[in-house]
Amino acid sequence: MKNILPIFCNFILLFLTACKKEKNTNPGSYDEIKIEHIAALETSMSNHLIEAINTNGTVLLKPGDVIVYKTNIGRFGKMKIVSINSADNYKLTINAETYKADGSIYQGKSNVEIQGTFIAELDEIVEASNNSLGDFFWNRADTHLTNLVPEQGAKFIKYNF
Repeated sequence: MKNILPIFCNFILLFLTACKKEKNTNPGSYDEIKIEHIAALETSMSNHLIEAINTNGTVLLKPGDVIVYKTNIGRFGKMKIVSINSADNYKLTINAETYKADGSIYQGKSNVEIQGTFIAELDEIVEASNNSLGDFFWNRADTHLTNLVPEQGAKFIKYNF
């Protein structure tokens, strides 16, 4: 019995340690989100618009919010809302990273500005001049209503921590 007790205690300790490690696998911040977290959400991603500001002027996408995506050519990525400037036609500013298939960064940029009613291309992370290259349209439908509208087969989902 004496010999079994230390083995049993080590087993319990190992089990608790393994459970604790598994619990901490979900990212707690933008920086911790990796390609495997994004790829796991692919089936939940959608080509439906993401409402940023509703017709009443209520801001639904706020600085710090994160959206993960799959570009129109199949790369996964993440973007964080830095700001939406209501004084400048609701200009969107984002930080974004788009990944290669091996999980390394294909492109990463900070403080990229997308003007109201412009197209964004997320492989190169730029405001696009050609609609056929765009991953989303930053749509200003009226004085308030502003949406992120997926384009060309790109898919998005707001990330919940």
